[in-house]
Order: sequence, then structure tokens, then C-alpha cells
Amino acid sequence: EKALDAPYEVFISIPIKGYEPVEFSLTKSC
Repeated sequence: EKALDAPYEVFISIPIKGYEPVEFSLTKSC
């Protein structure tokens, strides 16, 4: 079983026109 209540980090890479991909680090703890 997975610990859904455990905090995990999600990395999202969003490419912007004319700019380098910006990485957003989202920390969620449900």
C-alpha cells in the first residue's frame, strides 16, 4: 500500500516562448 498521506514533491517543467524551461517545485502534504 502506498502512503498517500506522505509528503511528496512534484516537479513541473513549463517551457516559455523565447525563454528557458522554468522548473516549479511543488511540495504537497495531504
